[in-house]
Amino acid sequence: MSASTLFAAYTLLTLPVRLVTWWLWYIPRSNRPNPAWSWKTAVTLQFIATNIRYRVAMRYRTPKSLQPGADGDRFIVLNPQLTISDGLAVYKETLNSMPAIQPVPIGAVWYPITPSQTPRRLIIHFHPSAFVLFGPRSADGCGWGPTKFSELTGWPILSIQYRLSLDADKTFPAAVQDAITAYVYALETLKIPPTQIVLSGESAGGNLILAMLRYIITENQKIPLPRCAPLWSPWVDMTQKALTNIVKNRNYQSDYLEYDLGSWGTSSYIPPWLV
Repeated sequence: MSASTLFAAYTLLTLPVRLVTWWLWYIPRSNRPNPAWSWKTAVTLQFIATNIRYRVAMRYRTPKSLQPGADGDRFIVLNPQLTISDGLAVYKETLNSMPAIQPVPIGAVWYPITPSQTPRRLIIHFHPSAFVLFGPRSADGCGWGPTKFSELTGWPILSIQYRLSLDADKTFPAAVQDAITAYVYALETLKIPPTQIVLSGESAGGNLILAMLRYIITENQKIPLPRCAPLWSPWVDMTQKALTNIVKNRNYQSDYLEYDLGSWGTSSYIPPWLV
């Protein structure tokens, strides 16, 4: 029996016991990672941390499909558009630097519901992932952010199923290609003015937006910039030094993001020629 199988069995078999332990242990505020946290927050974060730790140890592969599944008509497929007005190439230079990595059709999910007509304004959202986990679907566990953001703004949100770096042909710049595919879809297919498009990204999704904007500004200026780009705890430093410093952070023991997740993400996303 492999080590990963043993770890999976251990995690699943002991989870009920650990849940009960957390429920009881965190009743006194003094036992919570932060006394200001509610009991629910303390227990939930322990569960999330265990979930992520399990996925990292198992090198879990989030299912990716272009079929709607449980999301029904909220799920759509975006096809890459290689050129826009005047024959301008959409993907060039850095985004065309690796022959094995080419633009592909990608999925996306509307939040909170599918618009009844073509929207006049839009938020394009990129979920957190460390470039190796999760997705935009309701079942992927990343729907709270876009749902809440839509409630606060009143704008429809399209959350993007960008490629995760789990294979050699899905490392950088695959996810950036997908980000451009989504933005060009909004500009060219939905015909939404760039002044009415907002880019939103959490964690690795924030990193993705920064890379996308840098590409537009430095290598493809004829693609217009969006209205704005709010970033939610963006992952801006993927160096080994930054990874090492994670464990030195004063909040490390109460955080659910650990060194192993960052290490897996950076080693998967960054191709050897960029190291």
